[in-house]
Amino acid sequence: MRELLQTEIVNEQSTNINLNLKSGFYFVSLDKNGQKSTRKIIVE
Repeated sequence: MRELLQTEIVNEQSTNINLNLKSGFYFVSLDKNGQKSTRKIIVE
């Protein structure tokens, strides 16, 4: 099951985003100047 949980536009070098996620596996996708990166995160 795929669901978009949140979209953010970030103008800083680094930032913290609080999502209050339930336990499980999630994928975080980032796009910076056309370079895309996806990472899997685990919330316990």
